Amino acid sequence: PGLIEWALDGPYIVITANQWSVQESDVLNCLHWIIDQNTEAGSEYGGVVNTEAIGLAGHSQGGGAIIKAGDGGGDNITITATIPMNPGWRIY
Repeated sequence: PGLIEWALDGPYIVITANQWSVQESDVLNCLHWIIDQNTEAGSEYGGVVNTEAIGLAGHSQGGGAIIKAGDGGGDNITITATIPMNPGWRIY
């Protein structure tokens, strides 16, 4: 229940790497796309993306990918939160 209330408290922009086998580069490509849209003339996202409050979430392999992407890929992108859910099946 708490997650629903949090999500409805927006505004949030959700983008996804819609792939079976997501990698760090896929997550970063999605992130770059939305950041670019923030400054793109005529974009519906122009000027509305808060680049100081970026969070990443992923499950399973996506959880592992967002852990790797959590440093912004060295591109001066600040990730303020990562939520890896079940990032892999092995326990070490």
